[in-house]
Amino acid sequence: MLCSSPLQKPMLAGKDQAAYLRIPGYKNRLTVDQIVWVQGDGNYCRIHLVNGRQIMISQTLKVMEGILPQLTRIHKSSMVNPGHVQDIHTIPGHHTGSVRLTGGVELSVARRRLDGVMALFRQPQMA
Repeated sequence: MLCSSPLQKPMLAGKDQAAYLRIPGYKNRLTVDQIVWVQGDGNYCRIHLVNGRQIMISQTLKVMEGILPQLTRIHKSSMVNPGHVQDIHTIPGHHTGSVRLTGGVELSVARRRLDGVMALFRQPQMA
């Protein structure tokens, strides 16, 4: 039986999501709002955009964490944009879960990161 937690989108205080990003190896303009999630694959990352496009860059996910502090690391191979998380599913008593993003993509949340991800979305929204 899956439980779905009610989500409150965390506000990114002090972060201007409309500002253009500088992604090493990518020349076009890109904003945080355009990024749904980032998938790590060894020394490369695939950035999944709202329009369905994917950008492959030669940076590790660890480097991308520094470039995109607005995103949340949910697994050793993925980071998500909190603004695109629709809901979180957990299995009671098993300490496993997943997040569903805009576009219907569902990603696993690592066991050791699940409590932090759940706490992030339980925060009351700031006005």
